[in-house]
Amino acid sequence: MSQRKVRIPAPNYTQSPNAFFANAKFMGEAELRVTLHVVRQTFGWHKKSDRISLSQFEKGTGMRRQGVINGINAGLQRG
Repeated sequence: MSQRKVRIPAPNYTQSPNAFFANAKFMGEAELRVTLHVVRQTFGWHKKSDRISLSQFEKGTGMRRQGVINGINAGLQRG
């Protein structure tokens, strides 16, 4: 009986701050999606900051422009 080789891929993940998870329960959907996109575009690529255009937010969150703007504003108000 031959053994089947199983290839286990290396982990592929984005680190995220614990403070994000502590505050996620207080966020509305738009703010949550925008924040997740920011986390992916910064922490996910080991960057301290990034310039993210509204069109990139639209594509990354699946939301329309006004939803993105609302999510950004809510996140800015939260700090």
